[in-house]
Amino acid sequence: MNVLKLLKNSSPRILIVGDVFLDHYVYYDPKLGSPSLETGLKPVVAVREEFLPGGAGNVAKAFTLLGATVDLVGTIGNDGYGLELVRTFEKLGIKTENLVRTPERSTLVYTKLVNVETEKEDLPRLDIIPRVFLHADTVSKIIGKLKKSIQRVDAIVVVDQIEEPGLGIITKEVKSCLDELRTSFQDKIFAVDSRIRPHIFSGYILKPNLREFIKTLYALHINEDLDNTPAQILVQRHAVKISELLHSALTITASEDGSYVVENKKLFRIFPMPSKVVDVCGAGDSFMAAFIMALLTQEKSSIIKAAALGTKAAGICVSQRGTGMVKVDDLLEAGSPRSDEVVFKEFFINIPVKHSKIKFALFDFDGTISLLREGWQSIMKPIMIKAITGGKKLSDMGYRRLEKAVEDYIDRTTGQQTILQMQGLEKMVREYGFVSEDEIKTPVEYKALYNKELKKIVRRRLQEGNPSKYLLKGAYEFIEALHNMGIVLLLASGTDIEDVKEEARFLGIHDFFTGGVYGALRNYKEYSKEKVIKNLIVQNDLKGEELLVVGDGPVEVSIGKKVGGLTIGVASNEKRGYGWNLRKFQRLKECGSNLLIPDFTLRDDLIFFISNQQIPPL
Repeated sequence: MNVLKLLKNSSPRILIVGDVFLDHYVYYDPKLGSPSLETGLKPVVAVREEFLPGGAGNVAKAFTLLGATVDLVGTIGNDGYGLELVRTFEKLGIKTENLVRTPERSTLVYTKLVNVETEKEDLPRLDIIPRVFLHADTVSKIIGKLKKSIQRVDAIVVVDQIEEPGLGIITKEVKSCLDELRTSFQDKIFAVDSRIRPHIFSGYILKPNLREFIKTLYALHINEDLDNTPAQILVQRHAVKISELLHSALTITASEDGSYVVENKKLFRIFPMPSKVVDVCGAGDSFMAAFIMALLTQEKSSIIKAAALGTKAAGICVSQRGTGMVKVDDLLEAGSPRSDEVVFKEFFINIPVKHSKIKFALFDFDGTISLLREGWQSIMKPIMIKAITGGKKLSDMGYRRLEKAVEDYIDRTTGQQTILQMQGLEKMVREYGFVSEDEIKTPVEYKALYNKELKKIVRRRLQEGNPSKYLLKGAYEFIEALHNMGIVLLLASGTDIEDVKEEARFLGIHDFFTGGVYGALRNYKEYSKEKVIKNLIVQNDLKGEELLVVGDGPVEVSIGKKVGGLTIGVASNEKRGYGWNLRKFQRLKECGSNLLIPDFTLRDDLIFFISNQQIPPL
């Protein structure tokens, strides 16, 4: 029977133990209020407020909305916030007799300030969090309530929310109690959502997010290049190993990238459902509730199917404001997410797409194949900043803002013709207004300044006579393999055409590109990567899905995506000549690359992926 139909007719009992917060939403009007006479500060004027359960309380809400009966073990203070929290639970039908009042600590509160004009939380959150440990008698009461409740529940969910060591309610003594209960009641599900220490809950079902999974790797001393590798790739490399090491069922939530789950010593990816993201708060809690409920509805329910339902619930949650209100009917109305085994651990499949047999492949040049111009961004940035400021000194804050704006602009326009980037520079110079009109240069003049500095470096590298040093790792072999497969190759760059041809010949790859080598022309309007692709499609009566586009910038990838081609984003670390660049990874992911790779090292796997028209679904 369908899991969702079973959910409609089931009412499992869930015991939740963890750090309970009150989410206090304050909606303010930025137009109201006058500066204080005493301080000169403008007040935040609230027009309404709302109280909702947070932390373990929001997990309890998520389970209740899906039809579970919830017992909640947590702590609240002897204060007004504690009373408000009890009221929120009573409205939702969540039992509160197992909440322990703590005279030594106030209620935990997250106050979130929401602008009524934008409906966005745009001011810093105000937190009331504990700074003292729980008294021994409070811990004893928590343990007593756990032991009293365990007999009548089907699953126990631990919410280890507070990041400061020792200040949450999952103390050493509470953890020992939970371990004993798990050993004694092996027919019950024990699951954990822990912010900073999933690794201490060996034997439990674990649900870390990407950030928490990486903390687990550090805690377990798996330290191989963690800071320079995308979190998704680290999951793909190590999730099965971590599951075995901790003797734990493991599912990892990956935000907009869906989730991962380990089953039978294999890793599977649950791809996200299409949704408009309104608010990401509460998505992990909705995932946990749907995931555990699915496991409880069938004695032999697949953990993959449970994770798929959790992923669906998280996708619905982020489309709602606040921490979400996901119900069974919402799950019934939504489609089902795609699930695939992760076959290639070192690639990231961003957007699965069906493609036909590839007939043509268009490559970007700089950063994708060639490293001769490595460092061009560090040349362009100071030239742009000097052009915008006219050499004037800015405040530290002003300089940092300008630097960030320039870096973002360079990231966005990577892959464009240099002259188009310089047109953007001219516009920025005028907008910032530091330079008088008669001192503003033309885009051609700005390009000449940039090229002069860049070519000094390129010439020096060409004179070394060591082409293999300036090829991205595996690029030559991959290009050669595609050429030998009969795929027609094209090279298209934003660099001037004369330079592209000279550098391609130096690298020994020019003759592989029988479909043509293209670059910027004197009349920039006569050339663009988009024109090359459109002409290619028209002249060869080509279907978009028969085209492969490979590049390290959003320009070529976006064009390839637009025509329906298979796109490979090369998130290359140009300085090392191999490995990942995290900024490129994020940029190429956001612009919709189908596949993300760091380099061409795993040529055979890439060829297999391209030749087999995608990994088969489960």
